[in-house]
Amino acid sequence: EVLERPAARQALLVPSIPEDDRRAVLEDLCEAMKLPDHLRRFLLVMLGAGRIASLSSVHTAYVEIFEDRFQVRTAHVETASPLGDEEQAKLTEKLEALIGARIQLEVRENPELLAGWRARVGNHLIEADLASQARRLADQVVKG
Repeated sequence: EVLERPAARQALLVPSIPEDDRRAVLEDLCEAMKLPDHLRRFLLVMLGAGRIASLSSVHTAYVEIFEDRFQVRTAHVETASPLGDEEQAKLTEKLEALIGARIQLEVRENPELLAGWRARVGNHLIEADLASQARRLADQVVKG
């Protein structure tokens, strides 16, 4: 998330900006995002070593190691409307049954979905939304 902000990305990645200025920007970002101290120190080490541009790759590798170690899979879920706690628990149960592993949800709203939800777990895409159902129905009608 740190490098997703365009101004921060430019300030941290442009080598012509003095390192002290980049360090100050990173410190301000960490404070604004209320990041834990150990993460702030890690980011400063990455910046000092000239590796801050690799942050996304490091994050991806960490998630993979974490998921393998604790046998958890992350489900990136898009919903047409917000999910309550009970709905999230039911969705987690459904996905765990389908995938055969413990699931950690990352939920975001997607206004393009008419109703329902869509989840990506690794290479699996599970669609339970109205637009996908309509598309499948149209494909069946065309194929006869």
